[in-house]
Amino acid sequence: MEIKYKAISNETVSKFNAEEFVSDYPYVIKNKETGETIIGTLCEGNYEYFSLTFNIFNEAGEMSEFSINVNEANKYEFMKPITCENLFMKDSIEEKENVPDEISNEEKDESTSDNKSDGSNVNSMAKRFGTVLTRTIDYNKKETVVSDNTNLDDINKLFGDPGDKISDYVSIKRFYYKRTYVKNETEDTDTISILIPHPLSMDFPYEMIKALGYKIHPMFIDKDGNVRDEIYIGKLVTKLGEKDLSDSITMYMASGLQMLYFIEHGLKRTSTDFHGIRALYGRYYVKISDTYFDEDNYLIIGDKNTYIKACVESGFITRFKQFEDFRECLFIPENCDENNEDLCDSCYYCPSKDECNPLMLGGRWTISSDAGAFYWDCSIASSYAAAHIGTRLWYYI
Repeated sequence: MEIKYKAISNETVSKFNAEEFVSDYPYVIKNKETGETIIGTLCEGNYEYFSLTFNIFNEAGEMSEFSINVNEANKYEFMKPITCENLFMKDSIEEKENVPDEISNEEKDESTSDNKSDGSNVNSMAKRFGTVLTRTIDYNKKETVVSDNTNLDDINKLFGDPGDKISDYVSIKRFYYKRTYVKNETEDTDTISILIPHPLSMDFPYEMIKALGYKIHPMFIDKDGNVRDEIYIGKLVTKLGEKDLSDSITMYMASGLQMLYFIEHGLKRTSTDFHGIRALYGRYYVKISDTYFDEDNYLIIGDKNTYIKACVESGFITRFKQFEDFRECLFIPENCDENNEDLCDSCYYCPSKDECNPLMLGGRWTISSDAGAFYWDCSIASSYAAAHIGTRLWYYI
């Protein structure tokens, strides 16, 4: 979808018309002399002193403030997207026509309650780009907790109908995620939030969303580094040997499915079918195409030679590893306990130290007591083929 912009007239800028400059609204600001263009959201408009302050975003997604006073305003050209006005306009949004269905009543109330933003409420700003769903792992209480403002029915927005021509495939629309760890004397938590973008905000510059702490989930980034809007996850294919994995899911695709499952169901087993995806776990082992364990118990992912020290215990997962880089979307067990399934009722099996084994996900019907969306098995040699071992096909559109 192409975003269309409209320019704000110099006369309007000079008067700093409050109807044209709205808090949290995205603007394109172009320096007429240098041609430099920046993107920002208005965080403060001081009409008494004729100044505007924007939150602007650099290529790294870092946010800073940029202020303009009335004497400098004629040096800049201001533009705002007209295809998404109803998502951001704060004045009388209930009375406007064509408000997208995705905006909830809660968001409407929030958007009309205050016409001024201090630029510090990250969650409030994120909600203007889409729907935010949050679930927290509380390691002290050994449970997961859904955020008070999370409506789990909203996760349906990510899953599309594959139609008659693409039987056995389910589409998943692009989403963003944020993961936050807190560990101190009183709190030990792992919080995951996903941002489901409104249709009209899908093409907003990534820097605007990244500055709020959200990242594109890597399952939507292809091997050439291109961002994809949708991925189709397919049916299970069984009786595979080690040469039949060219179209099977990768580690990051598996983590995307795990993240969506976690947001909706937590870490416990529920129905094995998931939004049209047949047997997400518990029917067959699913081989992960780009991941294996070496003889020193290191997990190696893809062609980046990403090494992760594996948990050497077997049992129910009691804690996941914490990462501060691109691996933070992964659900890699750090600790397991064979007698404690309070947090997660899926087991993790460590590999034999003498072999390099592929990573298997989900479990199979003969071990249903251990199988689950977070079940990993690393004990099966790559040369082994059986009716209960397969993979899940996929493709981008």
